Amino acid sequence: MEENIPVLIVYEGALSGTRWPLDRDRLTIGRAPDCDIVILERQVSRYHVRIERDSEGYLLHDLGSKNGTLVNGEPVHGQPYRLRDGDEIVLATALRMGFVAGDATLPLGGLLPAAPESLVVDKEARRVSLGRRELDPPLSPSAPLSPPPPPKPPTLTPPTPTTLSPPKPPSPPKPPTPPPTPTPPPTPPSPPASNQRANRQ
Repeated sequence: MEENIPVLIVYEGALSGTRWPLDRDRLTIGRAPDCDIVILERQVSRYHVRIERDSEGYLLHDLGSKNGTLVNGEPVHGQPYRLRDGDEIVLATALRMGFVAGDATLPLGGLLPAAPESLVVDKEARRVSLGRRELDPPLSPSAPLSPPPPPKPPTLTPPTPTTLSPPKPPSPPKPPTPPPTPTPPPTPPSPPASNQRANRQ
């Protein structure tokens, strides 16, 4: 009787529908050519995760990947994660796959419904993802990380009341300037006394 072997099923991305049987005690996933499963996505680290089989099932180890590993939306750090049927594994937002136990029924068509897409901005890494897909090209150093703040509403200043002064009375008219006083003609000089005597003789 054939042994039931768990599988990893890719739910979303270029490899959607691909199935990898976990038919060995240790399996490494990453971008390096010597990995057991090679993922040619630049967000995936060269050695991203390792899945190991033990007496109780399968353990997933994140191998210090740069962009992280999520299981059911929770990051996997340091400690290995015990895989259970139906767990969703996401590698660096580039690959979404599920763990299906050997005795479980495969999801219809090997696919699970995709999560609703939402825009995620990673400010520190300067990356933008739509749903679980990273947008390319990433943010440039000069690109704004946040939308500009909305413009402030104009401040309405009440008008300053003006005080009206009564009009000034008109100035009285200036009196007319009197005409200049005529200068009397000069008095002719008196004749010398010697001439007066001669005239009398």
